[in-house]
Amino acid sequence: MKITSVLAQKLTEQVMQILPYPVRITDEEGYVIGSVDKEQIGKLQEDAAAAIKKGTILGTKNDVHIPIQGQNKIIGAINISGDPCVIEPFADLIRMMTNLFIRQNQSDNKIKEQMRDEFIYQWIFRDAYDASFCDQAKTIGIDITTKKRAVMVKGEIMKKPPLIDQEFCVKLNAGLSLFIVPGNSTILSRLESDMIGNVKIGIGEQHVILSKSVQEARRSIEISEILGFSSIFCSYQRLKFFDYLVHKDIDFHDLNQFFKQMDQSQKGKELIETLLCYIENNGEVNTISNKLHIHRNSLTYRLQKIEGLTNKNPRNFMDLFQLFTGYVLYRMQQPSL
Repeated sequence: MKITSVLAQKLTEQVMQILPYPVRITDEEGYVIGSVDKEQIGKLQEDAAAAIKKGTILGTKNDVHIPIQGQNKIIGAINISGDPCVIEPFADLIRMMTNLFIRQNQSDNKIKEQMRDEFIYQWIFRDAYDASFCDQAKTIGIDITTKKRAVMVKGEIMKKPPLIDQEFCVKLNAGLSLFIVPGNSTILSRLESDMIGNVKIGIGEQHVILSKSVQEARRSIEISEILGFSSIFCSYQRLKFFDYLVHKDIDFHDLNQFFKQMDQSQKGKELIETLLCYIENNGEVNTISNKLHIHRNSLTYRLQKIEGLTNKNPRNFMDLFQLFTGYVLYRMQQPSL
């Protein structure tokens, strides 16, 4: 167990209610992490470090240093500035009060964690949020009003990566973990360094209704394993067209919108023409450039433009197949002449 800066500040306030003297809380190495004087934060208190090492109350000329115990080990110290003759008679009382405060804080944290975990297990399966559920989320401190992404890990990771605000992790079973993160999270890079052996990571898209992203993350792993893809990272954004081919009720909105928008402008129609010519001529750059009467650099620019708008690279066979499938589906939905 470690004393957090938040807990240290609470301890500072509690001790000062007993003794109206300057109080500092240090970590297990003697560095100040809680103080009414913010300039003291981060400074090393050598006498506090000595008290921690000895495990006993240490009085000096102008201070008293009281070790803090948590889970049967010394986890920090309370430093009280003032006359040791006045302070030391209260030292045992302060130590007892501090230990009780820390135990109570641990108990409160466990209850909060249990409440949070129970809420998350409901959250990942819900397909709608009523007022009561939203109020419960606010109480726990979870924002369910913004889009979240589900990242599912099948396999072992050495240790759970550090999580930041509005990132959560739950174990679904022995070999399956679920991370719930905001869209701009860097969780993938944090996970990458801690993977062991054969691991698959399914990445759902961003949704306000989290269960949709959870289903997508799970489905991404299933599709990748069924088709024998070797990639560790399985993004639903890249694999969902397989779901479309099997389940025609799956939304293929993104590519449909791309072709719809492109069809409404001359520049857009040029991109569609370029894509079709690229497919018809098997990606042969010189042939395509000649047929379109454009320079090779212009062709490169158009292909990059398509990738920028769709997040699919025409030079990649998998992405090209999705682009062509999307185009066919779009054209098939248009009214016949």
